[in-house]
Amino acid sequence: MLLFCTSAFIYGQTMVLHDFEIGSPTVRVAGGADYSLIANPDMTDNASANVGRIGRVAGTTNWWLLINFDLGTPYVIPANETRYIHILVKAPEQTDLGVRVDGTAENKNAGGVTRGTNDYTDIGQWQDIVFTIPGGTGGKTVSYLSFHADMGVENVPSGTILNDTNTFLYVDNIKFTNSAPSELQNTWLGTTTDWSTPTNWSRGLPSSSLGAIIPTGVAEPIVADNTAISTNYINIASGTAINISNGSSLLVDKEAISPNNSIKYKRTLTANADATKAWHLATSPIAGVSIVNFIAGNNLASGTTNPIFKGIANYTNDGNGFNYYDASYAGGDAFTVGKGFAIKNATAGDVEFSGFFRKSDRQIAISQGTNNFNLVGNPYLSFINLGAFFTNNNAPDRLTEETIWLWDPNANSGNGGYITKMSGTDPTFEIAPGQAFFVSAGPAADNEVSFAEENQSHKTDTFLKSSVSRTEITLSIKQDNITNSTKLYYLEGTSKGFDNGFDGSMFDGLDYELSIYTIIPNDDKKLSVQSLPNSDLETMIVPLGVIAGEGKEIIFSTYTKNLPAGIDVYLEDREQNTYNKISGSNSHSVYISNALNGTGRFYIHTNTSKSLSLDSDLLNSVSIYNIGSEGLKITGLNKGKTNISLFNLLGKKVMSTTFDGENVNNISLPNLATGIYLVKLQTNKGELNKKIILE
Repeated sequence: MLLFCTSAFIYGQTMVLHDFEIGSPTVRVAGGADYSLIANPDMTDNASANVGRIGRVAGTTNWWLLINFDLGTPYVIPANETRYIHILVKAPEQTDLGVRVDGTAENKNAGGVTRGTNDYTDIGQWQDIVFTIPGGTGGKTVSYLSFHADMGVENVPSGTILNDTNTFLYVDNIKFTNSAPSELQNTWLGTTTDWSTPTNWSRGLPSSSLGAIIPTGVAEPIVADNTAISTNYINIASGTAINISNGSSLLVDKEAISPNNSIKYKRTLTANADATKAWHLATSPIAGVSIVNFIAGNNLASGTTNPIFKGIANYTNDGNGFNYYDASYAGGDAFTVGKGFAIKNATAGDVEFSGFFRKSDRQIAISQGTNNFNLVGNPYLSFINLGAFFTNNNAPDRLTEETIWLWDPNANSGNGGYITKMSGTDPTFEIAPGQAFFVSAGPAADNEVSFAEENQSHKTDTFLKSSVSRTEITLSIKQDNITNSTKLYYLEGTSKGFDNGFDGSMFDGLDYELSIYTIIPNDDKKLSVQSLPNSDLETMIVPLGVIAGEGKEIIFSTYTKNLPAGIDVYLEDREQNTYNKISGSNSHSVYISNALNGTGRFYIHTNTSKSLSLDSDLLNSVSIYNIGSEGLKITGLNKGKTNISLFNLLGKKVMSTTFDGENVNNISLPNLATGIYLVKLQTNKGELNKKIILE
């Protein structure tokens, strides 16, 4: 209990005034008090090693018998605010208790007596007595505290009860807080191992107003799967632990005394003999977990080509990607707060993190590298809200976009895949305890991601589930036994350009054997999720990007949700000049002679008929953008002779050339001054004019 006095365990506006341990303030007595510092005679509901014992000197009848001490550091109550003194007491009968807080250097016992908001009624047990101390209009500074242990007026029956031989009052843990609810001590009895059984506790189930003390010598408590538990405070004795099962969460309102290895948290993971499958992204939701101990304490998979490698890896954005630890690793790496790892189990079952409870706001450094992706994770034993996470990390240049990328090992027919979640489309999404995910770092100096303690909550473990109802298309591509997908959302208020929080980039921190994505016209940004206006679907043409191997068939299909009546999804192939319906039960197969890696061939149409325009509407999906100042990239053209002319703002033609149109066309530019130019494109389908900026 001495640790209550250290800053590591002070939370909010709590200030421990006296914990009656070695090194605590000197106690003065007055009015005939008999005081001693003794070993705690009853550690049920109070795990302190030492407590104060107060009696009454023989022959003394003063009602104002008291103990008094200096605070050392004065406690300041702001004007027009209220704070509360909590005092643990234990006595054999009801006693009349009071405090004084207006003492001065000249008179340390000055001021009137304040009685508790609750009476001492738990006879023979430890009870928390609460005293209300208002700041008044000018605020209040408390430098001395006096405690009246036996005034004998308002107790029932009235009269003093203490003596110096066999009737004592025990006192402990005097503290200031900004919370009025009584912090009752509550001891785990361990009759069974179930945390949620009320009879396993001396005062009933812990809650936001009822704490938890876990002593040694009894069975360790187990929190069952998917159970949300709360406690006002927690005090775990060294040598014992709380065992928290998969999907469960723990919230601690105030102090947490939690030695190392006093929290054991389990997460259930799938497994697969295929070395590429059943990987999970995770972090430790508790502190003090080393990589060495984690490898030793869990049945992690071993490498196939190199058996010394174990199924745990960290991620670096320096081009190396995931870096695997080997079985003989003896370094000092740990599950640093908020740092994510990839984990693979040898067999399906639990992995266990063993450490101590983590409170307060947390930060982890992020950076830009070969790519901007950083693997971070929820560092708490509770869920955090995605919308609030982005609100807490909206500092300028902190993130390149309001998107996170989560790995779902069950996606793409069990091959796994990245799931994109964004602030605008998924603000209610809850990130599970210990779940890791990627963010894209912005250019801010000394950049970091923050996790706010106030963002914690209890939720059902609904990882990767969403109940949001919206119009959407999931477009999938399959080659051999590999699948990949991209999504289109149709939402009011979004545009055809990039909408941060509603459009999510494709995760490109790895190489893809097969992939499908969309792009915004005149933009190279690859999107795994694109949000578009939910009106005029018939006029929209969405360019697709495809990565696929040569000499194989690829199959396109869709899953649609809430599409307007009569609207279907069509795939346009500009190389073969075809349109094919791929919504409903329809799919479309294409044989790929040469490997694909880019855009310009395939487009998505949402229309009421397959009799789609091949002329002016087609040109609306042609993309023209400059590659530096020396060239233009034009995608989406049908085959055929094409003329391109370039004009400056004065209307002067500065370039003109003719070429044979393809899906992707690179056009060289002459040496031109920086500025705005008009591109005029003429094809057998019509004419298109677009502006570009050369820098």
